[in-house]
Amino acid sequence: MATNPSRLNLSVHFVANNLVVLLSGTFISQALVAVTLLLIARQLGRARYGEYMACFTLITILVTLFSLGLDQWLLREGGRNPRGLGEHVGSVLLIKSILGVLWLSIINWIAPNLPQSTFPISVLRWMTIAVWLDSLFATTLTAFKSLLRNRINSLLEVFSDVAWLIVTFILVMSEAATPAIYAQARTLVVSMSLGMGILLVWRQIGLRFQWAVLKQALHASLPFAFSDFFATSLLRLDVVLVAFGLGQRAVGIYSPAVSVVTALFFVPGAIFGVMVPVLAGLFSTQSTRGWHAARYVIIGLAGVGGILTLALYSGAAMIVAGLGVDFEEALGLLHILSLLLVFKALSFAMAAILVALGYQLQRALVQFVAVIINIGLNLWLMQIWGVTGVAWVYVVTEIVVLLGYSGLVVLAR
Repeated sequence: MATNPSRLNLSVHFVANNLVVLLSGTFISQALVAVTLLLIARQLGRARYGEYMACFTLITILVTLFSLGLDQWLLREGGRNPRGLGEHVGSVLLIKSILGVLWLSIINWIAPNLPQSTFPISVLRWMTIAVWLDSLFATTLTAFKSLLRNRINSLLEVFSDVAWLIVTFILVMSEAATPAIYAQARTLVVSMSLGMGILLVWRQIGLRFQWAVLKQALHASLPFAFSDFFATSLLRLDVVLVAFGLGQRAVGIYSPAVSVVTALFFVPGAIFGVMVPVLAGLFSTQSTRGWHAARYVIIGLAGVGGILTLALYSGAAMIVAGLGVDFEEALGLLHILSLLLVFKALSFAMAAILVALGYQLQRALVQFVAVIINIGLNLWLMQIWGVTGVAWVYVVTEIVVLLGYSGLVVLAR
């Protein structure tokens, strides 16, 4: 079993290598996910794909009720105290497992009371299990990210998504056309991935448990839980509001467009995943060097966001052509939502600084304000402009988040 170092290697070469490895792995992973979702969308059609995505989106928001944002806490703690990571990973997995079982029971009880035309009970129940297991799998990935062992993390993630694509392709070839079957397939693949992830964490990092660490995790989780809930809400809430307010067909046209955009968040998200433990390590030992690195993170992500916005705007027509004639209305949505990428990239830069500094509660307050604004504007504009209004609200909300985060970073400096 490997022994974890007392401090991370924070040399420029090592950090840059981790960025390249994680970006490459995440690029491949997201490309596989995009192809998989494209296959599912084409096979199910707009209405049934709307059911699939409505269930997935609702459960993804609710998953924060048991995950408590502990993966971001784990990411920061790995940068600050690599030697104790085995106890931290073990505690997070135990908390998620116990609370997750209770969460599964509650969702199972609620499911029959939701509108069955949009949230079919069979799809919702399988999706709930899949998302729970995926949350546990994400913790194993975060363990390697926090130690900057991103080669292992990337291989695990790519393996999982290759398996998902293969299973989906088999289902499409067999002409499976019900959303529940694809939710079951996702559950099967994530179960296998989780088993591999836990085995590798146990062998490479170690899985240990201490009551003191578990109590520390629970005590520190509150601001992370709020932040994770609000962040997930901002990422997924628009689809849920469309599902309830405009119906499954509207979800079927809006969700593919927003899925393409959020898939591209992987680039700034990967940089965030590398830089949080790096900045946390620097701020805890060399504050001046930490702020110097933070400045480069902001500049770099601003450039990345601008390139992504231009690329998506230019390639939107090709993406819609790949989806098929049933999704032609998504072109205008992609043009609007492409603006998100530059603002989101900068938000990731500010968020990395805030998490590394321990400003998680203040970050959550900004997100809370943004969620309230998002809900209010959507309820007002959705019935007037439909999904086009929802797309513009998403852009405005992200600008609000960026302004709030930027203000906190200036105050922290």
